[in-house]
Formats: sequence, structure tokens, C-alpha cells
Amino acid sequence: MRFSRGSLKFVLGFVVLVAAGYGAWQGYAFLQLQHFVMRKLPVTEVNLIALDPKAGYRIIVANQIAQVVERKSGDEQTGFSDDDFGESSSDDSARRLPVKDLLMALQGDTKALSSFVMNLNKISENDLPPSPVVWREEDLEKAFGGDSKLRSQLEKDINVGLDGTPLEEIRPSALEIGIVVDFPVGINVDGKQHEARILVDYRPSFTRDVMNRIEERSTITEATIRGTYVDEARKILAGAKAKENVINSIRAKYSIPRKSELAEAPQRVLAATSVILNSEQMKSAVIAAYDAANGQRFHNLKVGLNDEGMKRLWKYSRENQGFQVLLTVDGIPVAAPRFRTELMSHEVTISQLTDPRLAQDTADAINHNRN
Repeated sequence: MRFSRGSLKFVLGFVVLVAAGYGAWQGYAFLQLQHFVMRKLPVTEVNLIALDPKAGYRIIVANQIAQVVERKSGDEQTGFSDDDFGESSSDDSARRLPVKDLLMALQGDTKALSSFVMNLNKISENDLPPSPVVWREEDLEKAFGGDSKLRSQLEKDINVGLDGTPLEEIRPSALEIGIVVDFPVGINVDGKQHEARILVDYRPSFTRDVMNRIEERSTITEATIRGTYVDEARKILAGAKAKENVINSIRAKYSIPRKSELAEAPQRVLAATSVILNSEQMKSAVIAAYDAANGQRFHNLKVGLNDEGMKRLWKYSRENQGFQVLLTVDGIPVAAPRFRTELMSHEVTISQLTDPRLAQDTADAINHNRN
């Protein structure tokens, strides 16, 4: 294909014009944002949250519900991919991030932080005994250090001496549930050290062996329990089975390496979570409902931003192309919009909300905070 000299000049002129316009835009954006610093925002009732993919979790919409789920093994851990965004099929095996606990943990709530750390480490309180006998690390160390009263009580609660020797007394409740160890794990939240309390169960190997044998019986009586207990105790006393070092076993639950391991994932997620906008930058909100071609009714949430909010969204969208955020209200994920272009406006639209109640509650929360 051949161009005439005139048409070639026109094409070159158009390219130069586009390049000049792009350069002018880049210069304008640079001047507007070069001195703008995105201060760290606190969590409020309404938030627009960004989560760095390096955290090991991704934002999805499954069954029209915004969720944060654990990335699959082998997924790319840096940058964004199309699989991280938009409508995704629900994967029941994927671990959900407890968003409300995450947001409350960012505010320094100790109870939420404890639940958050346990959840990310796949420790569930549902696996603990219904009426646990709880021993804090601090009291356990006193028992190990020579406090005779605490030592005596601990040995009764686990039905074994700290040297692994079975007790003469049989306490069925101690055999069945053992104890729950309560210990602290230090977590850095926004530059401040906070303490999560972790709960894990412990039963000596001796009592586990006794209960395993008892549970194999079709009929369990007091005589059955006593006979099994005595038989297993004789094996240990005769040296046929090794005694457990109970102190070492319990301390392993809260050793320094174990605490570091438990803190790793929560620390990574907390550090990777940032509040792009909160209620302070949201001036107003209105709902616009519409019907899609398939007849489904959707709602667009139009949020008015103040100058700081506009610049925060502009700067973040400029530096993170194709980013996705999570809109939360009172800790509940409402939407997971993906912004593919640079945003420079005092109004942002969160589109295709399917739940009219959630959409209206979000608008009401934003408008209420400005009144």
C-alpha cells in the first residue's frame, strides 16, 4: 500500500499531535501529584481496600458475592492477572479471608486479631473441647518453674505427671479433653506491636493411647476405663513404652520458632492491606438502578469524593494499572470493582451491585457520615 506525500504528512502530524497531547497530560499529572503524599488512613465504617497479591490472597466475585480467597498453590505471587478479577466460580476448597476480622485487626482489636491469626493458620476454636480447661503460657511456666500448687493442678488436669508418669488417680474428663494452651503471638500492626492470643489443645500421649483403646470398645463402663488405664500405665512403668517429656511437649506449642511461624502469614496480609479511601473522603452517595439485557436488575453506586479522595484514587490508579479493590461496609464486603484506567474525578461509580439492600445500606452509611 502506497501513501501520497500529503496523506503521509497528515499521518505524521496526527502522531505528533497525539504524542504531544500524551506528553502534556503526563506533565500535568506529574505536577498535580508529585507533592501529594497518600497518608495512611484508618479503617472506618465504609472503606475501599486494596490488597497486594503478594499477600497470598486474591479478591474475587463468586456467585455475585465479593470475597477474598487464598491463592492456589503455584499461582504467580506478584502482580495482577485476569484470573484475580471479575466474576469467578466459587471454589469451596479455597480458604476465605475473614475480612471483618482483618479490618478490626487493623484497628488494633485484640479479639479480632486473635481470631484472624488463628484463622490464617487453620486453627479453629470449633476443634477445641466445648468446656476447655485453659492454661495460659504464663501460668504453665510458673508450674514448670517450681510453683507446687500450679504443678499439682496441671498434673491433675492432664492426668499425668510432668515427667510422663501416669497418676494413680483417674479423672475421665482429663483423659478425654486434656487442656487448652493459651499463649501470645506478637503481631505488628501499623508500626505498633499487638498481642494475639492463640488457643491450641494438648493431651499427653499416654491419655491419647488410653482413649484410643477405649473408643474401640462397643461398650464403655467405668471398669473398662480403669482397666485400660491401668494396662497402659503398666507399660510405661515397666519401660515397655517411653515416658513423654510433658514439659517439652507443651513448650513446643508456644516455642519461639512456632510463634514466628504463626505470625508470618497474618503479618504479611496486614502489611499488604491498605485503605485507599474511607468515610472521610466520601462526600455523598446515590443509587441508580437499571435492568440488564437478561432482565436482571443491577444497581450503580455513585460516590462523590472530596479533593483528597480524588487525588488518592488518581494516584493509586495511575501507579497500579488494572487494580481491584474491595468495598466494605461495617466489615462486610459489598463489591469488588476493578478499575482498568487512570481515574481523575470527584465521582467514582461502583457498578453492578446485585443486592439492593446492601447498595442502599452503603449509600446511607456514606451519607450519614457526612451529615
